[in-house]
Amino acid sequence: MENKFRIELITKLSNSFPTDKLKLIDNILSSTLINYDINQKSTEVTLYQNDIPSEIKSFLVCKSMKGLTKSSLYLDVVGRNY
Repeated sequence: MENKFRIELITKLSNSFPTDKLKLIDNILSSTLINYDINQKSTEVTLYQNDIPSEIKSFLVCKSMKGLTKSSLYLDVVGRNY
């Protein structure tokens, strides 16, 4: 991915810099990117893999103790704009 990023950036800069400057930029960029992992942005929906945080569990338990049914608890929690 680093290589794809580097090539795309150099291509975009090619309209603004002469070839000798682009080579210098490419060399500096290549040596700097060795220390980084670059990932393309992703907007895919993913499943939540972790357990519910303890704070949320405590909140739901307290709400349940007040006598709310599951459906009214759902409406109470989801219906609010936090």
